[in-house]
Parts: sequence; C-alpha cells; structure tokens
Amino acid sequence: MRIAKFSSFLINLNERRLIKNGRFVEIGQKTFDVLQFLIEHRQQLVSKERILHDVWGGAIVEEGNLPVHISKLRKLLGSRKSEPFIETISGSGYIFVEPISEVTAEEWESARPPRTSTSAHASENEKVTVAVLPFVNENGDKNLEYLADGLTENIINELSQIPDLHVLARNTVFEFKNSNTKLSELAEMLDVANILTGRVRLLGKNLTACLELTRVRDSYQIWGTTINEPFTDIFSIQRNIAASVVKSLINRFESERSERESEKGIYEPESYKSYLKGNYFINKKSLEDIERAKEYYIRGMVIDPSNPYVYLGLANVYRLLHSYEKISREESLEQIYPILDRALKLEKRIPELSVFKGIINLFFEYDFDGAKKCYEHAIGLNPNSLSAHFRLAELFVFTRQNSNALTELNFVSSLDPISVRCMKDTAKLLYFMHRFDEAILKLQECAELENPDFETCLLRGLTYAEVGDFEAALSEFHRSLEMQESHTTIAYIGYVHGRSGKFDLAAANLDQISRFSEEIFVDPVNYATIYSGMREHSKALDHLDEAFRIKSTDLVALGCHPIWKDLSSEPRYRELLDKTGIEKIIRHNKKQPSD
Repeated sequence: MRIAKFSSFLINLNERRLIKNGRFVEIGQKTFDVLQFLIEHRQQLVSKERILHDVWGGAIVEEGNLPVHISKLRKLLGSRKSEPFIETISGSGYIFVEPISEVTAEEWESARPPRTSTSAHASENEKVTVAVLPFVNENGDKNLEYLADGLTENIINELSQIPDLHVLARNTVFEFKNSNTKLSELAEMLDVANILTGRVRLLGKNLTACLELTRVRDSYQIWGTTINEPFTDIFSIQRNIAASVVKSLINRFESERSERESEKGIYEPESYKSYLKGNYFINKKSLEDIERAKEYYIRGMVIDPSNPYVYLGLANVYRLLHSYEKISREESLEQIYPILDRALKLEKRIPELSVFKGIINLFFEYDFDGAKKCYEHAIGLNPNSLSAHFRLAELFVFTRQNSNALTELNFVSSLDPISVRCMKDTAKLLYFMHRFDEAILKLQECAELENPDFETCLLRGLTYAEVGDFEAALSEFHRSLEMQESHTTIAYIGYVHGRSGKFDLAAANLDQISRFSEEIFVDPVNYATIYSGMREHSKALDHLDEAFRIKSTDLVALGCHPIWKDLSSEPRYRELLDKTGIEKIIRHNKKQPSD
C-alpha cells in the first residue's frame, strides 16, 4: 500500500507527501520517516528501540529525539482523545491506531492541490527563523556552566526583540543542551532554517568564543566569528553578536532599536556574572537552588547597586518562595515591593520587569486591568516576549476569554514548540478551561520527553479527578508527594477523597494540613479545597472568604478552577467573584461575541 487514506489525510509514500483537505501538509523528512514506519506497522506495538534502529538506519541517535518527532506528528495530525492517531504504551512503544484504507493514483491526483507559483511570494512574507543552541562550555568546569547558559539566553533575548526574526525560546533550545544530533535533524525538529552555535571559554579575565550561523538546508555558513575580549566588554560583545546575526539574516539592523540599545546601561561585569549565576540556579527550580540564586543576586546588588536585573532576579526569588509555600504573602510582598520599586527607578524599559510587575498586580493585588497593561507594555517593548504572551493567555483564562487565550497560547507554542515547561504551562491552562482531554494529551507529551516531575504529577492528578478517574488521580498525587512535601497536594488528595465519598479520609487530610499550620503558613484555599470535595459548601466558602481577606494568590483562578464548579450557584461565591473583580470582567465579556 503506497497511497493510503486515514481520517481526513491522504499519504503518498512514493512522493513522500501528505494531503489534508486539498492542501499539502508541511512535514520534515525524518518526521515523515517516522510516520511512514508507524503506518507500515499499523495496529502493531513497535518499541522505541526498533523505531530508532529502523528509521535512523542503525546510526547512533539520542533516544530523546523520537518523542520530539512523535510530538510533532500529533500536532500535525491534530490528535485528540476521540482520534489519537498514535497511542503511547508506557515503557513499551507506540501504536498507530487510526484505520487506513488504500486509494488509487487517480484519487490522489484528484485530491492534489493545484500547482501554483505563489510559493515564492509566500516565502517572501514569512519571518526568518533561527534557533540559538546552548553554547558549549569549553572550560569543562561545571562552575562556569552559568556563563555558557547565560550568554545563550541573552543572545536569544537580544534577537527576540527584532520583529522580522522568529527566534525559538530558551526552554525549547535547552532541551538539546549537550545534544550530538545533526544540525539538519535539529532544524527539522525545531522548524527553523538557521541555527547559531557557539563555544565559549573564560581564560583569565578574557572571554573567548567561536560562533557560527548556519543555513541548514545547504550547510552554508552565513556568518562566523572568533572573539577574544576582556570580560568587562561582555555587554558590547553580546550586542555585537546579535547585530551581526540580524544583519546576516535580514540585511539590516533597525535604527530605532539601535538607538534604544545605545541608551541601555552598562553594568559592572562582576555584578553581571552574579546575575548569570543567579539565573543558572533559579532555572533549576528546586528550593535549594532558589536559595543559591538569592545569594548571587544579593552579591550582584552589592557589587553594582545600579544593575536592575539583579533586583528583578531577587524579587522573583521571593515570589517563588511564596509559591513554594515557604513564606506568606505579607512576607513575600514586604521584600518584593521595595526591590521592584528600586528596579523600576533604574530602568523601565526591560520587558521582563514589566511582566513581573504584571504578575504581582494580578496574583497579589487582583488588579486584572493593571496586569493586562503591564503585559501589553512588555509586548510593546518586545513583540516576541514569551513570558508576556503566556501571562496574557493566563489572564484571559482566569477571566474566561478562552478564544483570546488560545490565540496567545498558539503564539507561545510557535516560539517554544517542544519545551516541557511550555507544555506543562499549556496543560495547566487547558485544565482551567475545562478542556481535560486536551490537557491529558499535553501532559502525556511531557512524560514522553522527560520523567514526570512534581508539577506534572500534580497536574495529571487534577485532570484525572475531573474526568472521574479518582484512583489514577490519587496515584499521581501520592507520586508528587514523594517528590516534594506539600500541604496543597494533601488538600487535593482530600478533595478527591471527598469527591469519591470517602469522607473519613478527607477529614483525616484536613487534620494533616491543620498540623502543618502549627509550624508554617497554610493558605485557607487548601481547607476550602477539601470541603468543596466533601460538598460542604458553607465551610468551603468560609475559608474562601478568609483567603480573600489575606489576598490569597490562588483566588485569581476562582472563576475558572474546576474545583469550585459546584459552588457556582451559591450567592456567596458570586459575591467573592465580585470582590476579586473577576465577575465584572466576565459580565463585560458576555456582552461580546462568545468563544
């Protein structure tokens, strides 16, 4: 069978083309190879090892590449629970489950799109795509890993501010850190035409680097340079690299941005090193690493009190400590506000700073309008700001503007297509939008790319609970507890116990978090969560009222969180929505065209 039909697709294995609804589907060569292999072995369980061996012809290849191609196929085919196309059998492999029928060459020709000469014109209007792969730390010293990572991130940030460039986000490219995958396959997996690679080394007080910008389709080196400059020139080095890449790809460097860049401050190099080290540790996300990041940001402030980036990093530390349930809202804000004020006095045109201010407005003050203005301001400063677009999507979800949220999420996905971080964030918002099947599929993709962490297990537990699979939900919650002790997780366990009628166990969970509260802050939302599961609405609302009194950050999701769905008919619940400002926005949205 060389020409076949499945669902709304036609595939021609001879021409290596895929058609859907009269249009060719753009699909990379290796991704097509994987699809062809699965189709040729349809309805059979094929192991990951066999696919890697047969599709890659026995070549040594990183196992993590296969899930990336599977993920791309699911997106191309539009997988959903009712039509998954490819099923994953955990620990075993994959099955192509969609029914397939043979079609004739005549049917293929009749479905083929008409040949036109518009492709060249269309390509002229497409953005230039580039991925900056994590720079290699040639020192080999783990203590200098921050330098290679930090330079990579900052070059990405520099390039992302150019409207004519489509620059992949940090999370996606860092999935390929230390990867030996060929550039051609990386370009296919990432859907980019150009790749910037680099090797950096710190020799004494000098930074040395070798960089190459490659057009992947013909392996042509568009630009390259070797740098050997004092580290004190790090700011001009980064900007010169970004300018050279832009000139090489789109033949110009916007004068408006050049003027804006020239006005940016130059900070003490040692303070900048501390900032890079802080970022390196905060990206690891563990509590221990967050505390280490805090030390470096403080060190950077002492070295150069005029560096706004270290203030931003330190303010984010205190936000994360609150989200990790280590300090209360008041303790967090007591630190954040003076730090944020200082940073804003130093520099107002940093997109990340505007995003952070929006986060504080939203989660700590329930100022939805103020948060939206901050996110939009950040997008004005950098149209490709991943964090600004995601946070805007999040705000839209909280206020039930789901179509707007999906538009923003699609943009985020285009910049950050295969990062686990982006997939988890998207799954969380899909859960809040009550699109549970889609959230489960997205979390399944996460699990294929890396072992599930605390957050993934927590999200899977929440989603399974809402589709009625309480046993699976409890299993996921207990897995997350093994990774990280959390009274929020215990509250979710109590919620599921209540939902499943095990009220004695739910009451025991209430006692557990009460004991927690004797030593550390426990958000009243956690008590409300369990009482909601037990259908004791009055007690749940009592605790939600208390949560509002202390301005719990969890209440921003009051209007969309599935846990509160049974409270929606209660007058006190509507009053709470009014107090938070959510109800006003929802009422306004209802006057607009519905999602």
